[in-house]
Amino acid sequence: MFVTILEWVAWKLGKRVIKIDPWGTSQHCCNCLQKTPKALSDRWHQHDCGISIHRDYNSARLIKSVGLGLALRKTAPRGKEARSLCDSMRVE
Repeated sequence: MFVTILEWVAWKLGKRVIKIDPWGTSQHCCNCLQKTPKALSDRWHQHDCGISIHRDYNSARLIKSVGLGLALRKTAPRGKEARSLCDSMRVE
């Protein structure tokens, strides 16, 4: 229901809502996009690239980056395609 209302309001304002699958976002660095495995009890995200932030904030920044990138596409991927997109963004 919330998403339906949000999509309607966005449509009225000439905007659109992009749904992002949050699966695995806490396992990737939002700064360098490298996979950084951690246990659920690990609440702090630290990586070799120098970033040190709360795990949830890292996920939020990564979701925002993926969403902004998908805004350039006509349709947003869902499910496995969205997860593979997150993996493909990794810089090596």
